[in-house]
Amino acid sequence: MHYSRRKFCFKSLSILSLSQFITFNTFAKNTFFLSGEIINLYLMKNSPIKKNFVFLEIKSINPFLNFIEKDQKIYFYSDVELLVNSQAPIKGKITLNSSFRYDSLSRKIYLKDPSINDLSLDILKSEEKLILQQLNPIIAQLFNNQLIYELSNTDIALLRSPPSAIQIVDGGILFKFD
Repeated sequence: MHYSRRKFCFKSLSILSLSQFITFNTFAKNTFFLSGEIINLYLMKNSPIKKNFVFLEIKSINPFLNFIEKDQKIYFYSDVELLVNSQAPIKGKITLNSSFRYDSLSRKIYLKDPSINDLSLDILKSEEKLILQQLNPIIAQLFNNQLIYELSNTDIALLRSPPSAIQIVDGGILFKFD
């Protein structure tokens, strides 16, 4: 990512953090809404995401998350590059669906038990689905426990105590407090 794009993302994240504070105050005092836009800016700022397995390195480029309340799932979309034994990268696209895990001590949100909805690689033709089926469990496991957001000091100040419930709502994550 170019320096100017990162700078733009950082400024946008700062502006959205302020709007998140406003969003927090519009809800009842016992809820905190973490917007999907803020999470996506965080991912963009920390992109690319690199994952390694014995013979395989995966680079997730420009990840994007979508939050679906009906399914209680996070959908992860990304361009990917696979590097096998230091050969030329294989480019493609991936779509995962996942639940999430919130660590109240570190105040971080992670993907939990992702499964692959779709994986397409530029070099593979549709009839070579067997190779993709063999890669799916390995790649899905690599994204398990992937950090998707770390609450900022501003966010932490708004969370006076650990949440009593956390759920996916359309467009983000809702923290509830008793």
